[in-house]
Amino acid sequence: VVDHAGKPIRAYVGAENMDTEGPRVNASQVSDSEGYFVLTGLVPGTYQLSVGQYAPSGYNRLTSDAVTVTLQEGRNVTGQRLILDESDRRSIAGFVMDDQGKALGHRVRVIAFSTDEDGQFVFDTAGFSNTDGSFEITALPEGNYTVRVNDTTVTSDPVRNVPAGSTDIRLIAKPI
Repeated sequence: VVDHAGKPIRAYVGAENMDTEGPRVNASQVSDSEGYFVLTGLVPGTYQLSVGQYAPSGYNRLTSDAVTVTLQEGRNVTGQRLILDESDRRSIAGFVMDDQGKALGHRVRVIAFSTDEDGQFVFDTAGFSNTDGSFEITALPEGNYTVRVNDTTVTSDPVRNVPAGSTDIRLIAKPI
């Protein structure tokens, strides 16, 4: 897996079985720091490969042009070059502070997510604030997001309908 400039990156790689008959076996793996991955345990069939930004909290499918591969008996998915193109992605930035307007002095987890009209998650990702309270969540597709603090010791009220590209979000952290 490489980024749009051709640099190897750590990313989530998934294979989804596209066959309509027989067993539907899917697989996923996080590539190593050199971008290499091998998907094993798949049955023969046609698979769609996708790649997403790796984050300890999960992944986000970001490829618009998925790669299709057909596997024969006893084969694994390997040797595919997948590009995670984030060149059209946006970010959301702002500050996490206490109710007095001061930085907390430690890092906290900040999440951004979007939902469809039925309230189902469409996209979610997370980042951490710096000790000065600043945060930036990157690699967001265009759209509106709900942003909030989601940490083990503090939370915040959600800020809704935040457009990707916003740089002035203020989150007031409060103890859980």
